[in-house]
Amino acid sequence: MSKISKTESESGGLKLTRSHQNCLTEEMIVNYLFRSISDEERHRIEEHITDCDLCYDAVSGARRLGSEMELTKQTMILRSDIEARYGRTHRSNKPAKFKYYAAAALLLISSSSIGYWLTRHSHETIADAFITPYSNTIPLTRGADAQSLLEEAMAAYEAETYDASAQKLEDFLKTNPDHSVAHFYCGISLLLEGQFEESDLHFQKSEKSEDRRIAEAARWYRALAYVKMEKTDEAMNLLKEVAQRNGFYAPSAASLMERLQKE
Repeated sequence: MSKISKTESESGGLKLTRSHQNCLTEEMIVNYLFRSISDEERHRIEEHITDCDLCYDAVSGARRLGSEMELTKQTMILRSDIEARYGRTHRSNKPAKFKYYAAAALLLISSSSIGYWLTRHSHETIADAFITPYSNTIPLTRGADAQSLLEEAMAAYEAETYDASAQKLEDFLKTNPDHSVAHFYCGISLLLEGQFEESDLHFQKSEKSEDRRIAEAARWYRALAYVKMEKTDEAMNLLKEVAQRNGFYAPSAASLMERLQKE
């Protein structure tokens, strides 16, 4: 839960004893989900959303929108709706500001599909806040000279057209079945497209990669696929393995395990 406690005020009402001043900003959420950030910043955000239900819900809901453009669009729509319904009096005094944010929270919760994803806490949706694309490590030849199927697949991956990258990678793997890195990116593409069982098969093959970074990342993403499939025991076993290896994904694995145990 968010570390905000409530006490009785002198007037008998409730008051907040700690503000959300350390919570994630909209820009931080956008950077985490859709842009490149430092490893330190990514771990800091994931540690925060483990303890803060408000920010966890915000990241999960934003992840469901699928793109920075759609998130910006929906945020503008909601902000306009809030201001139209409740005005701008929140800028003038603290009581009005509190009422404004209370009204905003109620509006967000009642806003059809977005509200649904922001308030649903099943294990199947817990992974959403942790699923982000892995950066492309395969060199690309840009422009008209990009002729190999693998390059085409990774260009589609970088363009976030994951259905196309998955299809091209599967075609490439028909003639290169032992290419562990292609299996890895195919697994991520399928994971992001919601094809969790198919992604698991590719992650299992990429775990055998001689590149330890790819093998470790494959275990992490495979655990996320198990969470999405609600195979919690299998996910926890993999997450424990990732955490115990003390590699790059160890802090994220520990945070996700803690989150799963809370639900």
